[in-house]
Amino acid sequence: MNSKIGIIFIHGAGLGGWIWDNVVKNISVPYACADYTALERSTNKATLAEYVAVVNKQVEALNVQRVIVVAHSVGGVVGNELSGVLGEKLAAYIGVSAAIPKPGGNFVSTLPFPQKLIMPIILKLAGTKPPESAIRSGLGDGLTASQTDAIVAKFQQESVHLYTDKTSPGPMPNVPALYIRTTSDKEFPLSVQNESAARLVGAKVYDVNSGHMPMLSNADIVAAQINGVAASLND
Repeated sequence: MNSKIGIIFIHGAGLGGWIWDNVVKNISVPYACADYTALERSTNKATLAEYVAVVNKQVEALNVQRVIVVAHSVGGVVGNELSGVLGEKLAAYIGVSAAIPKPGGNFVSTLPFPQKLIMPIILKLAGTKPPESAIRSGLGDGLTASQTDAIVAKFQQESVHLYTDKTSPGPMPNVPALYIRTTSDKEFPLSVQNESAARLVGAKVYDVNSGHMPMLSNADIVAAQINGVAASLND
């Protein structure tokens, strides 16, 4: 083992590891960014368990003793399940406007009423890739034109299972936790974020005046918060 602590960055739905580029250049420990290219995402064949397995292989390749999970948006569901797989290897959990369902819940269950009733119908009829206008107004809020264009150009459809598969019934591991709350978020309202943060045992909450993509709009702040957690674990 070359390092005590490493980090796995898990992006939100439709996005890619590239969203963390301006964050990871300031990260002081080994890291990897989740890559789902091996999955059959657009055919709805990939299950939540398969998403987690792919990410866990990347964690193993980091060759570190313990791992900080950093999860964004729907990636919080993957992060939840990965945390259980990691067990004692999990060092800390950082949610970045992340969806954290109750044990045994799924992403849809984190949504406010009536969205949690409507979302399964939308997923079934329209798939998981929103219209360009919705991507621009939601994910692109607060970003530069070039950043928003990149999100639109690179956005990929995910498997419906990512949204609907239930998580394990066990509680989240009791490890140091931080929730980065985005206070101008048009995708995840504060009510959703507050409930998600509360499901991370003893989580500290750090507010960023940002839309749903603070790793693009406030990369230095996000990196500083993550480095702070890593430094506390390496002491």
